[in-house]
This record gives sequence, C-alpha cells and structure tokens, in this order.
Amino acid sequence: MEQQYFSSTFIRKTADGVAAVFGWSQRAAIPLDDPGALALLECFVTPQTLASAYQTYQAFQRHSSGRPRLLEQLHFGGDAVIQIMGGAVVYLAQGFRSYLEPEQQVKLTGDLPLFTPYPDLDFSEFQNLFQRLYDQGLIVPAVGQIDWGMVRRWSPVCAITGFSRGTPIDRYYQRQFLHTVKDKIRGSVLEIGGVAKDREFYDFALEHVTSYCCVNLEPGAGVDVVGDAHNPELVAADTADTVFIFNVLEHCYEPQRVVQNIHRWLKPGGWCLALVPTAQRLHDRPADYWRLLPDGLNYLFRNYAQCHLYTYGNTLTVLANFLGVAAEELTSAELAIHHPDYPVIACVAAQK
Repeated sequence: MEQQYFSSTFIRKTADGVAAVFGWSQRAAIPLDDPGALALLECFVTPQTLASAYQTYQAFQRHSSGRPRLLEQLHFGGDAVIQIMGGAVVYLAQGFRSYLEPEQQVKLTGDLPLFTPYPDLDFSEFQNLFQRLYDQGLIVPAVGQIDWGMVRRWSPVCAITGFSRGTPIDRYYQRQFLHTVKDKIRGSVLEIGGVAKDREFYDFALEHVTSYCCVNLEPGAGVDVVGDAHNPELVAADTADTVFIFNVLEHCYEPQRVVQNIHRWLKPGGWCLALVPTAQRLHDRPADYWRLLPDGLNYLFRNYAQCHLYTYGNTLTVLANFLGVAAEELTSAELAIHHPDYPVIACVAAQK
C-alpha cells in the first residue's frame, strides 16, 4: 500500500505572522511564511498519499479563489490557535488549554478549504514543500503506517550502550560539550568518579592544566583518592580550579550534597563541568538513583555565581542511545540536530 500521511500541528497567528507552535514543549515556533504551507497542511487533514494530496491541492486551489482568508476572520486574541490533526481542523479559543475542553472548540473541517492563497505549484514544488513540512514534524505518517524496520525489537543492538559498535551517542556529545567549555579547563583539575585514562577519551589540551586528581569510590589504576563525594572532607576546601563530574550525579543518593561539596572544593572563580544522562538505560555502578533533567540540573547549581546549561540530542539520537547504536552509524547532520524536548545528555558549566 502506498504511504499515506496527515498533518499534525497547531497554528498561531500573531502580529509577526503565522507559525506552527508546540504545546507543552520547549521547541521554538516555526514560521509558516512559505506561500502555500498552510494550504498544503490542510490538504493532509485526512490521510493522503502525495499524489492524492496534490489532487486535493489543485481542487482546493480552484475552490478557494476569491474566498476571504479564514485567519483574517477568526479572533486570535490571547492564546487562540488552530489545531490540524486527527482528521479535523479545530479552532481552540483559549489555546492549548482548550485541547481538553470541548466547549472551547470550534470545528472547521466542514468548511475546507480554509486557507489562502493557494499558489501555483507543480508536483515537484509540492513535493519539496511537503518534504520540508515532514522534516519539521508538521506532517507525519498515517496511523499504522510507521515503518519500524530493525528498530522493532525488545532488546538493544548493543547491551553496553554502543561500545561494541563504536562511540556511544552520549560520549560523542560529551566531547562536543568539552570542546565548548575547553577554556574553563585549567589549573588544578579534580575529576569525581573517573580514572586517569579518561583524559585520553576527553581529548582536550592539557597545556593549562597543572595537576589532575581522580576521586573514585573504589581503588584502581589512575585513582588518586578513594572516597565518597558525599563527604565534604574528602577534598580540601578551595583547592580545585576545575571539577569534572560526568555520569556520576545519577549515582549519588543525595546529588544536592555532592554539588554543595564541589562548591566548597572549588577555588573562588573555579568551574564545575557536570554532565548527566537524560536518555540512557539503567547502569547500576554502584546504584542508579535518578535521571536529572535540564531544569533539575539547573536547580542543583542554583547557588553558584553563574550556571550555563547545555543539552544535546534529538528524537533519533535518543532512540539510538537506548538501542546501543553507535555515533558512527548516524550522519553528522543527524547528530547535530538539536531538539530541546529530547536531550540525550544535559550539561552545566557552573562557576563558584
């Protein structure tokens, strides 16, 4: 059966124009300033193939000639939006709050076509516009037509987070974070939960590092201090210029106490570079207590002089990370896409 698609989006009109908006999301609005974008979205109100949607587009183009524009008739004060999804076009008078309140909704599906203008598009131009809207997630596969392929599995392709296949996705992003904050790595460096060989993976220049001390719960090669980061006396106060704590806070039963201790150990003006997984399988070494999301990580460091938050990842890389797919199995473009609602890791650079 030929693939079918339908629109799945919310639209808001403001003084700045018309845009696709996302409810309960940190994703920025997408301007719909391309002529025909709104028209194409309503062609996919119900499931359509590309060919049948183009026929609908041509029919609506003829029918909409001379009709007043809907967006100029509707009252868009406050948070009002138009919902195009689930086989219907619905005016939500109070915005996303109206999504679950039928009395605040006006169904417009019976009045199609609603949007103008309908510019002349040949099939190739129609396909290109469709592809852009599809890539932005405003048009999606019809229900029951998702191609799961090799992803339809109950076990990962690598049970050790991608190490058996190459570079784990989270480690790829960790290197990006380190590159971004490399100017803050200097002087006396303290790493919590690491070993000396980690420095080879981090791949940062050491010309500004005068000493490097690794703290771990258990003794081992490259471990300088054995102890628990919950203990404020583990490290002398005001002695570290930079503190690394990567993939550790989720293993701390009281992460707030550890963050406070780091503040104590840092010299004035020193930096803590922290990373936590937000989309990773359980890894109990010695226990896995939490998944700290970006807002939670920001909150932990609220008492520092300044705190900069960084997130990395998107829907595809979150899925790949859970499955144990390696970074080398994705393209650089796929890895580079940032979706604020789907981080693989969250990081902060916080200064005492």
